[in-house]
Amino acid sequence: MNSISPIMHRYWSLMRLSEKGGEKKIKVFSYSKEGYEESELGSIDSLSEYLNSGGIVWIDLQGGHGREDVERLGEIFGLHPSAVRSALTSGQRPTYEEFEDHVFIIASQVYVNKGMIMREQISIFLRKNTLITIQERPGDVFEPVRRKIRENTGKIRSKGADYLAYSIMREILDHYFEVLEHLGIRIDKIEEGVLKSPDQRIMRELHEIRREILFLKHMAWPMRGVIDGMYRDESGNITKDTKKYLRSLQDMCLQMIEISETYRDMVSSMTDIYLSSLSYRSNEIMKILTIIATIFIPLTFITGLYGMNFRNMPELYWYWGYPTVLVVMFLIAVSMLLYFRKKRWI
Repeated sequence: MNSISPIMHRYWSLMRLSEKGGEKKIKVFSYSKEGYEESELGSIDSLSEYLNSGGIVWIDLQGGHGREDVERLGEIFGLHPSAVRSALTSGQRPTYEEFEDHVFIIASQVYVNKGMIMREQISIFLRKNTLITIQERPGDVFEPVRRKIRENTGKIRSKGADYLAYSIMREILDHYFEVLEHLGIRIDKIEEGVLKSPDQRIMRELHEIRREILFLKHMAWPMRGVIDGMYRDESGNITKDTKKYLRSLQDMCLQMIEISETYRDMVSSMTDIYLSSLSYRSNEIMKILTIIATIFIPLTFITGLYGMNFRNMPELYWYWGYPTVLVVMFLIAVSMLLYFRKKRWI
């Protein structure tokens, strides 16, 4: 399985630094049409009792379980070793793999924390009537799925584990739109700032948003590949009944990519507006300075002329010479200002 590039891996690692780790949890939902059981276990070995459960079992590992726990989980449920290794490797590219009796999915969950967009790897194993999710931190976007199981709303209790996998993937993709909405709000605020008072802070913000848009787009493309893999599944773990729901997820991925492209175009346009605003302000400043310099050219000539102090300059001995020169200089300055205004240069 191909991993992400080292540069992106460092970027994601820095973003996840404040969230990494946390309390380890093992949550289990066992349900059928008739009812459900919800429990929280203390050890991986306790999961063996769900190996041959009659209903649908959802095992959710949260909080960065270590190698020993995940490998033990693989032993209990007969998971492929390469898939287990991938689940233990952070920063993997979203992917879909089929094995003899189970499938393995890596999905990217995104969320906003302290104004920053962060990414978490969700590893999913689908095996017969069992779904296993492995998360890197406590907390997720799956609470609507849990609520549907508890309250028996929707179709989830009457469907198989593959429909549960579809429901989880849908919640992950739905949250992408919340993150895109967060970016849209930031873009609207920056647009106001670009028009009112452009400065270097706005330019830095535009570069940051552009980087986050590209980040989301790089997540959406492989997530679309995961959905396509589920739709083309030949292992039998994804039923035809569930595949018809996957088309909506494909549409969601395309919509996310289109919105990302639109936002990127908006940011590019605002960058152009920002640069144009700076150029306009510079031109205005240069125009004012040029006008001031132009006015002072004849005035400087007059003061320079009479500052030479030659003996044969009769104006130097004239009683009204000084005030006359001042009046002439004032009239020249006013005349030039009126001329500039008539030409609409000011």
